[in-house]
Amino acid sequence: MLKVNIMKKATLITNNLGHLVCSDSLIFKSKLTGKTIYLSPSHLSARIFEKNSKKLKWEYFNCWSDGLNLVKEIFNKELIEKEKTNAFKEKLIPGSILVSSWGSEQTNVSFYQVISSTAKTVTLREIEKYRFEEDMRGWVTPKPNEFIGPAFRKKIESEYVQIGNREIARLLKFTVIDETGTKVYERQKFTSYA
Repeated sequence: MLKVNIMKKATLITNNLGHLVCSDSLIFKSKLTGKTIYLSPSHLSARIFEKNSKKLKWEYFNCWSDGLNLVKEIFNKELIEKEKTNAFKEKLIPGSILVSSWGSEQTNVSFYQVISSTAKTVTLREIEKYRFEEDMRGWVTPKPNEFIGPAFRKKIESEYVQIGNREIARLLKFTVIDETGTKVYERQKFTSYA
């Protein structure tokens, strides 16, 4: 005898966000990605919408457990990212140095000093650098408190700060000389044209 799995017919509604979903859907919204996931227990389906979009991105049928696993995976990633961001924020104290290394045909290095920070943003100023160059390459280290340019504010991301379109800055590693308490910053390599 052939067994047929009959699924309950879904009642679709358009909710206040303009999403066409099953009326009994459980709603999960990701703060990190902005995705909204609707899981329907009666229809055994998952419908996923991207942030600020009314257009359906993905739809899964007969996959209640897959839908739950997807929600769990997204929220676990969010939790990990939040922990990384919080750990990074704790290190963004006034005087901390950030470094960015950017460029395509040559490598440019910039240093930024933290002036202040809030829960979501950091105020930075670019600082001067010591420079050693030989044969169109070399290394640089920061000169703390020797500012160039005005202060600017940027949003704190997970383990980095987005400076510009193609430039991100991360905390610069350093060691402390025990006898004097002096910070010795890690050298950064660069390349340049003649």
